[in-house]
Amino acid sequence: MHGQLLWIIDQHIERIGNLSLAVAELEFATRRDDAVRKRQPERARGFRVPWMPWIPLASVVFCFILMASLTVENWLRFFVWLAIGLAIYFLFGRKNSVLEQAERAAA
Repeated sequence: MHGQLLWIIDQHIERIGNLSLAVAELEFATRRDDAVRKRQPERARGFRVPWMPWIPLASVVFCFILMASLTVENWLRFFVWLAIGLAIYFLFGRKNSVLEQAERAAA
């Protein structure tokens, strides 16, 4: 049963090319939220996760399971799109940053 379930999940993952990006974002968001909750426990929040340490830990584990079942082709797509996105982000930021505009005005 377990092997059959993993095979079904693997078949669906291969059909979805950008799942690795979505899983990586979920992983990042889960870790970020957990870190913020530890650093700022007094901060007001609109939503509290039930079973606080266990739900985020389970989501991280499941994200790693999904990421481990991705094919190399999906990982290559992920890193190519990640590189393109980071290049656009940094090029746009460098051209439109407030500090850059202040330096141009001062020069």
